[in-house]
Amino acid sequence: MSAIPWNVNSILDFCYARLGPDGEIEHFARAPHADPAVRFNDGKCDPQGRLWTGLMNKEGKKGSGVLYRFDPDGTWHVADTGFDLPNGLEWSRDGRTFYFTDSHKGEIYAYDFNSVSGKVENRRQFFGMNPADGQPDGLTMDPEGYFLSVLFDGSAIARIAPDGSLERTIFLPVPRPTSCAFGGDGRTLFVTTARIGLSDAQLDDAPLSGSLLQLDYDDALR
Repeated sequence: MSAIPWNVNSILDFCYARLGPDGEIEHFARAPHADPAVRFNDGKCDPQGRLWTGLMNKEGKKGSGVLYRFDPDGTWHVADTGFDLPNGLEWSRDGRTFYFTDSHKGEIYAYDFNSVSGKVENRRQFFGMNPADGQPDGLTMDPEGYFLSVLFDGSAIARIAPDGSLERTIFLPVPRPTSCAFGGDGRTLFVTTARIGLSDAQLDDAPLSGSLLQLDYDDALR
C-alpha cells in the first residue's frame, strides 16, 4: 500500500486487512474513495470470494455512502451509491439475490445478483421500519432461511421472513446490539453489542452493553 499523508488511525478506517493465524495483521488494500471523513462499516464475502463492504461518512452526511465490491484479482468496483449509513449484507440461499442495509433509513434492499459477474441491479425495498424504533444493523440468515437484522437502539433482533415481513422480534438485554453470527453448530447465536454513546444511567440499566452475547437460538424462538 502506498504511503498517504494521514495518521495511522485514519488509514485504518478504510483499509482491508488480513488477520493471520499467528495474530499478525497485514493491510492489503485501500478504498479508492479513501478520505479522513469516511470509514468502512460492515463487510462480508460472497460465495465466490469477493469482498463486499460499505463506506460511510463519519458525520452522517446523507446520501454519501458507497457499496463496494473488491475482487480476488485486487480490483475495486462501485456496486451502488446514495446510502446514508451502509450496513449489514447477506445473500439468498440460491445465490440469486443480494441484500444490503441502510441503517439511518431503516431499510433493507434486495438486488438481483449475478454470481458470475458480481453485478447487482434492480434495487428495491425488501424490509422497512421506523428507525426511531431501532435501526437495522448487522444482517445474517438463520438455518431456516429467515433473516436476522440486529436493531441498534432497538434492544432487539428482527426476524424477517423470506417475503420481507416481520416474523417476530427477539428482545435483548442491551439497547445497542450491532451484529450477529451463528456458531459452527448453527444453533448458537453470537451477538455483538455497543456501549458507545450510552449514559451512565443507561449503562446501569443495561450492564451487558459492550459484551459479546451468546444465545441458544432454539430457546430464543420459543
